[in-house]
Amino acid sequence: MTVGIQLYLTNTSLSLVASGQANVSGPILAMGSGTGLAVSNNSTIGGTLTVGSTTQINGATTVSNTLSVSSTTTIGGNTSIANTL
Repeated sequence: MTVGIQLYLTNTSLSLVASGQANVSGPILAMGSGTGLAVSNNSTIGGTLTVGSTTQINGATTVSNTLSVSSTTTIGGNTSIANTL
């Protein structure tokens, strides 16, 4: 299917399914209420990741390069720093 103009899908259930790779050449805007984007497998971000609000990370997290924190940060649980702080 080729669509040359904007396409509106107005159903309230699953609207779009891609069983293979999906190439999007512009931004993906997930503007509904609740969860806007759910990824059920690994994700690779090749550029800058900007988070504009509260962030919660569950599970092990590895940062293999520089981590910059420019505001108040709370770290709970066990924390290990393997290099200089």
